[in-house]
Amino acid sequence: MSHAMDRPLAKFRTAAVAALLAWSGVEPLAASATLQARPPEAPSPTPTPVPPPKPPPEFVAVIVHKDNPTSDLNLDQLRQLMRLDRQFWDETTRVVLVARPATVPEQQSVLKRVYELDDKALRKFLVGRLYAGQISALPTVVKSCSAAAKLVQQTPGAIGVVLATEVPAGVKVLRIDGRLPGEPGYALPAGE
Repeated sequence: MSHAMDRPLAKFRTAAVAALLAWSGVEPLAASATLQARPPEAPSPTPTPVPPPKPPPEFVAVIVHKDNPTSDLNLDQLRQLMRLDRQFWDETTRVVLVARPATVPEQQSVLKRVYELDDKALRKFLVGRLYAGQISALPTVVKSCSAAAKLVQQTPGAIGVVLATEVPAGVKVLRIDGRLPGEPGYALPAGE
Protein backbone atom coordinates (compact mmCIF):
# COMPACT_ATOMS: atom_id res chain seq x y z
CA MET A 1 0.00 0.00 0.00
CA SER A 2 1.14 3.52 -0.64
CA HIS A 3 1.56 6.01 2.14
CA ALA A 4 -0.90 8.34 0.43
CA MET A 5 -3.74 5.85 1.04
CA ASP A 6 -2.72 5.39 4.68
CA ARG A 7 -3.18 9.11 5.49
CA PRO A 8 -7.01 9.19 5.06
CA LEU A 9 -7.29 6.00 7.10
CA ALA A 10 -5.08 7.45 9.80
CA LYS A 11 -7.14 10.67 9.86
CA PHE A 12 -10.33 8.58 10.12
CA ARG A 13 -8.87 6.57 13.02
CA THR A 14 -7.77 9.74 14.77
CA ALA A 15 -11.22 11.29 14.34
CA ALA A 16 -12.92 8.09 15.55
CA VAL A 17 -10.70 7.91 18.64
CA ALA A 18 -11.31 11.60 19.36
CA ALA A 19 -15.07 11.11 19.03
CA LEU A 20 -14.97 8.08 21.33
CA LEU A 21 -12.92 9.97 23.90
CA ALA A 22 -15.24 12.98 23.72
CA TRP A 23 -18.27 10.74 24.14
CA SER A 24 -16.69 9.15 27.22
CA GLY A 25 -15.78 12.53 28.69
CA VAL A 26 -12.00 12.25 28.16
CA GLU A 27 -10.21 15.13 26.46
CA PRO A 28 -8.04 14.02 23.53
CA LEU A 29 -4.52 15.40 23.30
CA ALA A 30 -3.94 17.95 20.59
CA ALA A 31 -1.88 16.61 17.69
CA SER A 32 0.88 19.11 18.41
CA ALA A 33 0.94 18.43 22.14
CA THR A 34 3.92 16.69 23.52
CA LEU A 35 3.64 14.29 26.38
CA GLN A 36 4.47 16.16 29.52
CA ALA A 37 3.89 15.29 33.09
CA ARG A 38 0.85 17.18 34.29
CA PRO A 39 0.15 17.85 37.91
CA PRO A 40 -2.50 15.44 39.17
CA GLU A 41 -5.98 16.90 39.25
CA ALA A 42 -7.98 16.73 42.41
CA PRO A 43 -10.63 14.06 42.07
CA SER A 44 -14.02 15.53 41.51
CA PRO A 45 -16.41 14.58 44.24
CA THR A 46 -18.66 11.77 43.16
CA PRO A 47 -22.23 12.67 43.95
CA THR A 48 -23.97 10.15 46.11
CA PRO A 49 -26.79 8.65 44.09
CA VAL A 50 -30.15 9.58 45.52
CA PRO A 51 -32.61 6.70 45.40
CA PRO A 52 -35.96 7.52 43.84
CA PRO A 53 -38.63 8.28 46.40
CA LYS A 54 -40.60 5.25 47.45
CA PRO A 55 -44.22 5.40 46.39
CA PRO A 56 -46.62 5.49 49.29
CA PRO A 57 -47.76 1.99 50.15
CA GLU A 58 -51.20 1.06 48.99
CA PHE A 59 -53.80 0.23 51.56
CA VAL A 60 -57.11 -1.55 51.35
CA ALA A 61 -60.17 0.45 52.31
CA VAL A 62 -63.17 -1.43 53.65
CA ILE A 63 -66.22 0.36 52.33
CA VAL A 64 -69.92 0.19 53.14
CA HIS A 65 -73.07 2.00 52.00
CA LYS A 66 -73.05 5.64 53.14
CA ASP A 67 -76.12 5.10 55.35
CA ASN A 68 -74.64 2.15 57.24
CA PRO A 69 -74.47 3.18 60.91
CA THR A 70 -71.26 1.19 61.50
CA SER A 71 -68.07 3.25 61.39
CA ASP A 72 -65.49 1.08 63.15
CA LEU A 73 -64.85 -2.66 63.29
CA ASN A 74 -62.11 -4.63 64.91
CA LEU A 75 -60.40 -7.25 62.78
CA ASP A 76 -62.42 -10.09 64.35
CA GLN A 77 -65.72 -8.33 63.59
CA LEU A 78 -64.58 -7.75 60.01
CA ARG A 79 -63.66 -11.44 59.75
CA GLN A 80 -67.15 -12.44 61.01
CA LEU A 81 -68.78 -10.26 58.34
CA MET A 82 -66.51 -11.41 55.50
CA ARG A 83 -66.88 -15.11 56.37
CA LEU A 84 -70.62 -14.53 56.76
CA ASP A 85 -70.55 -15.78 60.33
CA ARG A 86 -72.50 -12.58 60.95
CA GLN A 87 -75.05 -12.17 58.15
CA PHE A 88 -77.01 -9.09 59.25
CA TRP A 89 -75.95 -5.55 60.12
CA ASP A 90 -79.13 -5.17 62.15
CA GLU A 91 -82.45 -7.01 62.36
CA THR A 92 -83.39 -6.28 58.74
CA THR A 93 -80.26 -5.39 56.73
CA ARG A 94 -78.51 -8.42 55.27
CA VAL A 95 -74.73 -8.33 54.72
CA VAL A 96 -73.94 -8.41 50.99
CA LEU A 97 -70.32 -9.24 50.22
CA VAL A 98 -68.67 -7.55 47.26
CA ALA A 99 -65.37 -9.24 46.46
CA ARG A 100 -62.53 -8.65 44.02
CA PRO A 101 -60.65 -11.31 42.01
CA ALA A 102 -58.00 -13.17 44.02
CA THR A 103 -55.23 -11.80 41.80
CA VAL A 104 -55.62 -8.12 42.78
CA PRO A 105 -53.67 -6.65 45.73
CA GLU A 106 -56.72 -5.67 47.77
CA GLN A 107 -58.19 -9.18 47.66
CA GLN A 108 -54.79 -10.75 48.41
CA SER A 109 -54.61 -8.65 51.55
CA VAL A 110 -58.13 -9.68 52.60
CA LEU A 111 -57.39 -13.34 51.92
CA LYS A 112 -54.28 -13.23 54.08
CA ARG A 113 -55.27 -10.86 56.87
CA VAL A 114 -59.03 -11.35 57.18
CA TYR A 115 -59.95 -14.78 55.86
CA GLU A 116 -56.57 -16.34 56.70
CA LEU A 117 -57.15 -18.65 53.70
CA ASP A 118 -55.95 -18.84 50.12
CA ASP A 119 -58.47 -18.31 47.31
CA LYS A 120 -59.11 -22.01 46.67
CA ALA A 121 -59.73 -22.74 50.36
CA LEU A 122 -62.03 -19.70 50.65
CA ARG A 123 -64.14 -20.78 47.68
CA LYS A 124 -64.42 -24.31 49.10
CA PHE A 125 -65.36 -22.90 52.51
CA LEU A 126 -68.07 -20.56 51.16
CA VAL A 127 -69.54 -23.08 48.68
CA GLY A 128 -69.68 -25.64 51.48
CA ARG A 129 -71.57 -23.17 53.67
CA LEU A 130 -73.93 -22.35 50.79
CA TYR A 131 -74.78 -26.01 50.12
CA ALA A 132 -75.22 -26.65 53.85
CA GLY A 133 -77.80 -23.85 53.93
CA GLN A 134 -75.68 -21.75 56.31
CA ILE A 135 -75.50 -18.77 53.95
CA SER A 136 -77.94 -17.54 51.34
CA ALA A 137 -75.51 -16.35 48.63
CA LEU A 138 -71.89 -16.28 47.60
CA PRO A 139 -70.02 -12.97 47.37
CA THR A 140 -70.49 -10.97 44.18
CA VAL A 141 -67.09 -10.76 42.47
CA VAL A 142 -66.48 -7.62 40.43
CA LYS A 143 -63.53 -6.86 38.17
CA SER A 144 -62.67 -3.30 39.19
CA CYS A 145 -62.53 -1.07 42.23
CA SER A 146 -65.00 1.29 40.56
CA ALA A 147 -67.48 -1.58 40.00
CA ALA A 148 -67.10 -2.64 43.65
CA ALA A 149 -67.68 0.91 44.84
CA LYS A 150 -70.71 1.35 42.59
CA LEU A 151 -72.32 -1.84 43.91
CA VAL A 152 -71.64 -0.77 47.50
CA GLN A 153 -73.13 2.68 46.75
CA GLN A 154 -76.33 1.05 45.44
CA THR A 155 -76.76 -1.70 48.06
CA PRO A 156 -77.54 -0.73 51.67
CA GLY A 157 -76.09 -3.92 53.23
CA ALA A 158 -73.02 -4.17 51.02
CA ILE A 159 -69.45 -4.35 52.26
CA GLY A 160 -66.46 -4.46 49.96
CA VAL A 161 -62.81 -3.63 49.60
CA VAL A 162 -61.07 -1.25 47.22
CA LEU A 163 -57.66 0.36 47.09
CA ALA A 164 -57.68 3.35 49.41
CA THR A 165 -56.58 5.55 46.51
CA GLU A 166 -59.76 4.59 44.61
CA VAL A 167 -62.46 5.33 47.18
CA PRO A 168 -65.19 7.41 45.50
CA ALA A 169 -67.69 9.77 47.05
CA GLY A 170 -70.92 8.18 48.18
CA VAL A 171 -69.48 5.35 50.31
CA LYS A 172 -68.25 5.17 53.87
CA VAL A 173 -64.75 3.95 54.71
CA LEU A 174 -64.74 1.88 57.89
CA ARG A 175 -62.08 2.22 60.53
CA ILE A 176 -60.44 -1.11 61.33
CA ASP A 177 -59.25 -1.35 64.93
CA GLY A 178 -59.79 2.42 65.17
CA ARG A 179 -57.55 3.26 62.19
CA LEU A 180 -58.20 4.45 58.66
CA PRO A 181 -56.13 3.33 55.66
CA GLY A 182 -52.66 4.86 55.76
CA GLU A 183 -52.64 5.54 59.49
CA PRO A 184 -49.84 3.88 61.45
CA GLY A 185 -50.80 0.35 62.48
CA TYR A 186 -53.60 -0.02 59.92
CA ALA A 187 -54.33 -3.74 59.50
CA LEU A 188 -54.80 -4.00 55.73
CA PRO A 189 -51.88 -3.04 53.49
CA ALA A 190 -52.55 -4.05 49.88
CA GLY A 191 -50.92 -7.11 48.40
CA GLU A 192 -49.78 -8.73 51.60
